Amino acid sequence: MRHIKVVMENGHEFDAAINGTNESICKYYNQGPLDIGSFPVEKMVYVWYIIFMDELKTYNVSFSGRLNGAIGIAAPMTKQVLANNPEQAKLRLYKEYEHISRGEATETV
Repeated sequence: MRHIKVVMENGHEFDAAINGTNESICKYYNQGPLDIGSFPVEKMVYVWYIIFMDELKTYNVSFSGRLNGAIGIAAPMTKQVLANNPEQAKLRLYKEYEHISRGEATETV
């Protein structure tokens, strides 16, 4: 049984337990939009990415950006993030930050 976190393109996320390989799980969740909401606007939403909880690594991500909703210029920052790969580590920044540029993720040991 694999434990995963599914993140939707509208920011909603949910945990699931499912059997299968990484490829078969991704294929299952990426075959079309999922019905997740009670409002017509949010009824059908696509999966943004899937986090395989049993394969998480820690990444230090250096980037330029600012906190969501903050007013002002973007500043250089470094954030420690749990993710499956460097690309996903950069995507996880969007939960807290906006106007992200020059993102570079390195795995911590």
